Amino acid sequence: MMRKIFTLLLFIIFLSSPFLFLQAQNTEILTIATYYPAPSGVYQNLRLFPTAAAPLTACDSADEEGTMYYNNDTNQLMVCRETSPLNFNWQPVGAGFWTQAGNFLYSNDSDWNVGIGTDNPQRKLHIVGSDNGTPSVLSIQNIDTTDGNGLCLSYRGVTTGVGADNFAEFASVKSRFVNHSASGRVGALDFHVAGPGGSIASTPAMTIDGNWNVGIGIGTGTPQAKIDVAGGVRVGQVDADGNGAGQCDATGCTANNAGTLRYCSNTIQYCDNNTWKSIGGGQFGGVFIRKKAGGAPSCSSNTCVAKNPYTDSCSCPAGYSVYDGNAAFSSNLWCGADYYKLCQCYK
Repeated sequence: MMRKIFTLLLFIIFLSSPFLFLQAQNTEILTIATYYPAPSGVYQNLRLFPTAAAPLTACDSADEEGTMYYNNDTNQLMVCRETSPLNFNWQPVGAGFWTQAGNFLYSNDSDWNVGIGTDNPQRKLHIVGSDNGTPSVLSIQNIDTTDGNGLCLSYRGVTTGVGADNFAEFASVKSRFVNHSASGRVGALDFHVAGPGGSIASTPAMTIDGNWNVGIGIGTGTPQAKIDVAGGVRVGQVDADGNGAGQCDATGCTANNAGTLRYCSNTIQYCDNNTWKSIGGGQFGGVFIRKKAGGAPSCSSNTCVAKNPYTDSCSCPAGYSVYDGNAAFSSNLWCGADYYKLCQCYK
């Protein structure tokens, strides 16, 4: 009995298949269902008729939720889904996380942290590379091979106030390809910042060229030394180890930091492997006067009555020695009960 029923169903399906085919080609709705105890089936392919027009079924209620059609204009498989309570819309499959609008693609959750190579991203974009650093963690390529062109990473923020751009560029780092030749490629990095006028400068504030020369404030020019500065350079009162702002420690000058500059005792000093020496002071390092009642004073003690203008004290700058005793350029001037000594600093 069951065999006869099954044979009859096959015959009915066979007779109706041309009608179903014509209906499908006319983008009608076809519902496929199976009923127990009929054998379960496996469908290897399911084709939805391509269309760029709106589907016959409106996506406006829970009754249509899950309905799909293929849009051959956008090459997307569309599904009817509830985008907000009691609000149903056609959206591309997988659009629960992303939204595509024209040429824009963005996440539907603004609180997302996106991780690449990590399942625990700590920032809006967190990329973790391999242990040995190969390949690069992040690589950005410009396929334009014109010399002078490059890539720009910009840093933007929201501005406020009357006439504000709302979304403005504050700084940028540009990689510039000076020479694209594979055998002699040369690159440079340009750093741009927004000035007092509010707009980012078209000329870089700092440049690092292919010879590892650094230019600061030189504009679009090429730095001519390891540090090429258009303007003044300030040197602080610290020792060679960077300790003690305002101090003039005699130590800290070694062969490892020979050539280090510092400002100390109203002079620019340099480290010559083991001693701080003043620049431009020549042999002379200033004079000072000490006094002592009833006897000759020492240049290293007793009362200071006239300070050395180079140190603002009765002492010599770092790297200088003092003439004492009866040596030349030191003298005892007797006046009443006090003795005065003129002490001169020298190299």
